[in-house]
Amino acid sequence: MNLIADLKRKDIKLPEDKKAITYVILAIFLGNFGIHNFYAANKEKAKAQLIMGIVGLVCCCFPLTIISLVTAWIDIATLIEANRSSK
Repeated sequence: MNLIADLKRKDIKLPEDKKAITYVILAIFLGNFGIHNFYAANKEKAKAQLIMGIVGLVCCCFPLTIISLVTAWIDIATLIEANRSSK
């Protein structure tokens, strides 16, 4: 399956009272632990990222940590693309 097409179908929708800049800042600094997804009310994804981030940090399992960080950066790119295409 094409990754780009898959990401475009999963646009991140922030609740009306949430700000995109706050989401991006949380993703940059705490994205490894999924805090930005808790902010955006994506509870299941946030829980998975939190588990990967903690296990990766505690067990020095760098692949889990890297996967968690990459998903945070994909979330940022998806949000930016969704905002750009909605204008």
